[in-house]
Amino acid sequence: MARATVHRRFASREALIEAMEVAAWREIQEAVHAARPHTAPAQVALHQATANILQIKLGWRFTLARPVPLSKEAQAVQAEVMELCEAVFEKLLGPGGDTVWARQVYLALLGEAAHGSPPGSDPDALATRVIDTLLHGVQRTA
Repeated sequence: MARATVHRRFASREALIEAMEVAAWREIQEAVHAARPHTAPAQVALHQATANILQIKLGWRFTLARPVPLSKEAQAVQAEVMELCEAVFEKLLGPGGDTVWARQVYLALLGEAAHGSPPGSDPDALATRVIDTLLHGVQRTA
């Protein structure tokens, strides 16, 4: 795409980044819904959502690196994704489980897997590592 085309479509660099953030968060939203968080067993939904999200994050590294999106629209989509995440953790941990802490740890692991892995990494293998680390911690292998 030519630079002139970009400048005709977006008023500024920030407007372009905001549009990219909305697109990326919409993809994540669809990926989480595709994991069936309300109907699938919690661990299955978590693994599928994680693999789906990692696939997206590996392609949108720059856009999704911000902790808080710029636009209100992207923030609203992110909030809905976080609510779905909470629902899965509530199912996974049961009553009395610290879903807020679990979500924070999960997001940190997810970010590290997405941004600390080389391009071309297998999202399913990364998802397995994230979930295993989340549920079992770091264990020494023999």
